[in-house]
Amino acid sequence: MKFVYLLKKGLQHYPPCLFEVLTLSDAGKSFAVYHGKNTPYIDAVLDNRGIEHHTLLSDKNPDNERLSKLNRAKLFLEYAKEARGLVSRLSAKTALWLGNAESAAPLSPRFFEERHSVFSVLELYKKGEYLDRRLALLLPRASAVIAREPHRANLMRLRYGLRETPFVAENKPYDRALPPLPSLPPDVLESITLKKEERMILYQGIVTPDRPLDTVAAALQNIGDRRNILFVLGRAEESEKKRLLSLWENTRFLGYLPAPLHLAVTARATLGIAFYDSLSENNLFCAPNKIYEYARFGVPMLASENPGLAETVGAYGAGICVDLYDIHAARDAILTVLSDRYTYEVGARRMYRETKPEAAILAAARRANI
Repeated sequence: MKFVYLLKKGLQHYPPCLFEVLTLSDAGKSFAVYHGKNTPYIDAVLDNRGIEHHTLLSDKNPDNERLSKLNRAKLFLEYAKEARGLVSRLSAKTALWLGNAESAAPLSPRFFEERHSVFSVLELYKKGEYLDRRLALLLPRASAVIAREPHRANLMRLRYGLRETPFVAENKPYDRALPPLPSLPPDVLESITLKKEERMILYQGIVTPDRPLDTVAAALQNIGDRRNILFVLGRAEESEKKRLLSLWENTRFLGYLPAPLHLAVTARATLGIAFYDSLSENNLFCAPNKIYEYARFGVPMLASENPGLAETVGAYGAGICVDLYDIHAARDAILTVLSDRYTYEVGARRMYRETKPEAAILAAARRANI
């Protein structure tokens, strides 16, 4: 059965969605992808595979720049109109694969009454918020649901009254045959070119109140070794940059790099940071793709002691999970990993090697008769 894969934004923003698309392609499935504006590299990946794909006209913020609530609402309404029109033109025999909750949210439940469908859910939303309410309405009508972490899968089954527990496909990056990555921007390449004795302590992602780096910066200041350079690969407000620099002046900000270009930086890291507070279910049972990106290159990790990280990073010995609001615990963990990096590198590579999301993705496809 031919099916349609729908994603509101470009695939570079969602490595798990790219993994799904390429895994389905590897399996010889016949489908078309409708997506937001991809980077040229991502378009080339799809074109080289002969995957039919189409760019949605409603994606007018391809770089995910911060917009006002009014502008975000306008863009969402434009996407809703385009997505509903697209789905209404499909025959009832055409299955639909939704890449994330945002892509599915504006669709009517009636679209799924007689249609096979797969819903891929990348986050665990706060109960009662808009996307949670939409999932509660739509997910029970799905042929198959995919979550990214086992605890999330069980919570989703209970919350949304699902017939069965969602399949679990971890956020591992796709690493089979791909075109060579484009060159890094000269300023980024210059910034990450280190002296032999210097170490890259890398944080990937935006700096936000629930993912602060203050403790890490303060721990590095406490250690006092200027060979340890804290790199932030992602967006950060100027106020956040100033605060981190005041805590550890040997901090560099690389800005945003679209996936998978950012992996050219990841591969050079000495230590990777995965910091998530425990104030929401989504963070407590976090399933970040960055831990598998670190693990792919054998980069040991300093991670929060939340279950989602303790049962992956901690269980594999791919790093150390501690209370990342405790400066002394962070300091001791950094020193321990740096003093015995090879042991944690082995654990990280084993974690990456033994994580196989393909089975869950293909099982979901079979459940939807795809």
